Amino acid sequence: MACLKKAFYLEPFEWTISYNLGMHHYTTEQYTSAFHFFNNAINLKPDYGRAYMYLALTLYKLGDVNNCKMAFERGMKVDR
Repeated sequence: MACLKKAFYLEPFEWTISYNLGMHHYTTEQYTSAFHFFNNAINLKPDYGRAYMYLALTLYKLGDVNNCKMAFERGMKVDR
């Protein structure tokens, strides 16, 4: 985790770092932080459908079903 945080500090516009930080926070059930990093990864690389899928799962865990559905549908469109 410390390496990812340092990498993010050094390269804040590298989408893979944000995505991996989102994955770490999601797996440790820190859903608000996961939301932040998945959203950042999507802003940096909007054509990566897997980030939308994990954003949707994170939104579901946060209780935001409407935006969960929208993120999942957007991810489906991107992956087609």
